Amino acid sequence: MSERDPRVDAYLNGLPLWQQQVLGELRDILHEADPAMEETIKRSGRR
Repeated sequence: MSERDPRVDAYLNGLPLWQQQVLGELRDILHEADPAMEETIKRSGRR
């Protein structure tokens, strides 16, 4: 499985639990579909 960016972990951990679960599943699917992908944070602020 491809490497996971700890900044993405930190971002996801700040979300409500249901969003963490949904996005965690999506993240797993994406990593499985493309093991060579690189995670990054494009925006540091959220509203």
